[in-house]
Amino acid sequence: MSDQVGSIRARFWQGWRSDREAVCFYLMALANVAVLFSIALSQILLGAGLAMLLVARRRIEAPPVVVPLGCFVVWTVASLAAAPDPLLGLAQIKKFYIFLIVVAAYMAFRDLDQVQRIWRALFAAASLAALLALIEFALYYDSLHSHRDFYHLYSLGRRITGFMGHWQTFSGEQMLVLAVLLSFLLFAPRRPWWSWAAAALIALSLLLSFTRGVWLGCLAATAYLLWQFQRRLVLVIPAALLLLYLVAPGLVRERVRSLVDTRSDSSNQARLLMMRTGLNMIRRHPLFGVGPNGVRYYFDLYRPNSGQPKPTAYYGHLHNNYLHIAAERGLPCLVFFVWLLFSVARDQQRLAARLDARHRYLAYGVVAATIAIAVAGAFENNFGDSEVAMLFLFYITHGYVAERASLQAAGGRWQ
Repeated sequence: MSDQVGSIRARFWQGWRSDREAVCFYLMALANVAVLFSIALSQILLGAGLAMLLVARRRIEAPPVVVPLGCFVVWTVASLAAAPDPLLGLAQIKKFYIFLIVVAAYMAFRDLDQVQRIWRALFAAASLAALLALIEFALYYDSLHSHRDFYHLYSLGRRITGFMGHWQTFSGEQMLVLAVLLSFLLFAPRRPWWSWAAAALIALSLLLSFTRGVWLGCLAATAYLLWQFQRRLVLVIPAALLLLYLVAPGLVRERVRSLVDTRSDSSNQARLLMMRTGLNMIRRHPLFGVGPNGVRYYFDLYRPNSGQPKPTAYYGHLHNNYLHIAAERGLPCLVFFVWLLFSVARDQQRLAARLDARHRYLAYGVVAATIAIAVAGAFENNFGDSEVAMLFLFYITHGYVAERASLQAAGGRWQ
């Protein structure tokens, strides 16, 4: 009798443990996909997933990338303590909540099959966002196309945003999804028809977003993936770009030309001013910067020619990850951020050489996403955009989940 009771109890606890792991996975997976629709919903689901992990009493696990990320956090706190008015930067400390993704998702996602299911869900979700954005563009064009200055009304006014509140957020997320989707299309053994349609929708939405830095990020990610797939194809990129430019609508060609226009493009003029101002901040405060959120409040104090009017732009940040982090939090914090990007790209590139060919697209996709955010980050503070940063952190975690699964299958462990 006692043996039967013990057997029933063992089966109960085994089933309870399995159910808890399933709930943790679904909560974290939903948080991952929901970031393409609503940051509030995504963060609520993230909190629920964290709570469930605590209830499950799971052993804390984290990928190696928590080291540079942790250094980034610690130096940010030190920068806040050294700031003239630390209260101004408390909002940046609250944003560290999203960094828990690296630990929580790493604990919740257990195998390659789960990661692959999440990626497919993200492809579908990004396609819905792209479809909504294309409808937005059609409505804008219908209402404004007769205006003789449609380009400036659209490029400097309200652009397509999908489910997001700003076009930079929308295009930053779509860029990351497209980077991993291209890896899937190039390297996955089975590519359903809808994945090609999803890539076309997402690419078109990015083209019509007019977000130039994201275009360059996508170009860099594509070049990397083609280099891994068939190196000779990289040589085709210049000719393909020229052909696309020649057949593109006039609006797109004008947007491309604006990349190097510093005379009439107010955005480029503003970025030059931001660069000079950011460098002034770094020269005067190289160790801790002006403090988190300090750029927003002290910009005019450090900008050259302060008596002249500023070009029309948003000056709450410096529209450049590297410049902004160094100006706000000091050069050491910039080193930690670059260390983070480098570590992810290096680890995933090494993983690609070890993974089975069926799953290699996972590692290549994470490297492509990292390259995309690194290149686009030279033109926008995308790591400071919570939605984009959350999606990127999820993708980072996917890569390390794949590495853990690979090591476990080979009977190895973390070095």
